[in-house]
Amino acid sequence: MRSVFEYHPIIGFRFIPETKARISHEGGGYFVRTNQTGFRCDHPFEERRIAGMRRVLLFGDSFTAGDGVSNGYRYGDYLE
Repeated sequence: MRSVFEYHPIIGFRFIPETKARISHEGGGYFVRTNQTGFRCDHPFEERRIAGMRRVLLFGDSFTAGDGVSNGYRYGDYLE
């Protein structure tokens, strides 16, 4: 099975940037895609702040990462 994580010396494990993978799961499997900065997201993030647009970062465990569901079905995607 292909790993979607890599070790980072400061933050520990993180998603590998620009990854597309199907992960086996008890429900049959799900798809993971990460953007250029390693966030689990189907689109790139704007590096510069856009006037009038708010940004929110979600930190957490496997529930926040969306283990078991494809991108688009995670609660962070619904918030977006």
